[in-house]
Amino acid sequence: MGLNAPNPAQERAKNAAMVDERRARVASYKVRGFSIRQMRVALAEDGHTNPATGEPWSIGILARDLSELDKRWKAEALRDIAAWKVVELERLDAVERAAWEAWERGIGKKQKTITERNQGGKGSVAKARIETEELNGDPRYLAVILDCQQRRARLLGLDAPAKIEGSGPGGGPLIEVVIRDAVAKQSPIEEKVHVETDGRAEEPTPSE
Repeated sequence: MGLNAPNPAQERAKNAAMVDERRARVASYKVRGFSIRQMRVALAEDGHTNPATGEPWSIGILARDLSELDKRWKAEALRDIAAWKVVELERLDAVERAAWEAWERGIGKKQKTITERNQGGKGSVAKARIETEELNGDPRYLAVILDCQQRRARLLGLDAPAKIEGSGPGGGPLIEVVIRDAVAKQSPIEEKVHVETDGRAEEPTPSE
């Protein structure tokens, strides 16, 4: 290898830096609504041309840049969505946990003392009695828990897709309605063609 021979590693790094710079410019043009041909012109006007030819970058190269940028942006969006889902799931866990704790606190027995005073010959007489109330929990907390579980299922894609079926009047098959409507819309000439006489299709009579 001669002293002036290019270092392959340095060449690869130089090319990678050039591609990164070009794609950064292409990305800025894309978000500003440039067409691919406008991007080609703008790059050339900015002095960013193909160093091998001195000409503007080809449409094919710029199309590859846009494709790679789309892939990169989609991957970043998926990562952002995944991170958002993690945060939302943690929030749902906290809400559901608090709802369970609140509901469980409402289960059990509650005692209260009731004091009654009766007026007697020697003055009032106080009499106390204890009442016990069965507590079954506040059903509103169960509604919160169910809502958290349903939202978690939607975030994780656990719900089966909704099935939508079309039907005709009275629940009959839709295809029959389509055929019946199509037949009803036939013109008189079309109907005459389908009427058989002596085993042959009758030709339509020309209008006067």
